[in-house]
Amino acid sequence: MSNVLMGKALIPGSVTATVAKLEEPISYWGGMDTQTASVIDVHNPQCGISITGRIMVLPSTKGSTAGPGAMLEIIASGNGPVAFIVLSADICTLIAAAVAQEVSGINTPVIQVDRHQFEQIKHGETWRLEGSTLVRIT
Repeated sequence: MSNVLMGKALIPGSVTATVAKLEEPISYWGGMDTQTASVIDVHNPQCGISITGRIMVLPSTKGSTAGPGAMLEIIASGNGPVAFIVLSADICTLIAAAVAQEVSGINTPVIQVDRHQFEQIKHGETWRLEGSTLVRIT
């Protein structure tokens, strides 16, 4: 298991935070509580975890085009994740992060990794994201 991973910075930035990892795709609209920034989809194995102040690691999103608006609401409220690590250039995540930066001035980096790298990142670990480099702290 490597302590340094190289991803692709889709939205660049620098953060250090604890990981909130979702093992399955989620819908931001209906799967997340926009007030508490917690996973509320009862079918998601990570139901109940909060993404506030965390690096949200997820394989992808699912569901409606209202998803970016729901995540934008979470980010703009100050309850959102500080960054995203994704398996693909997920449009819902990219739109929410890009609009949050433009409208609210909140930079929420989005880093794309491959499946092997995704599997190395564990819930509860602390990682530092610097551009396209990811460094495991704990």
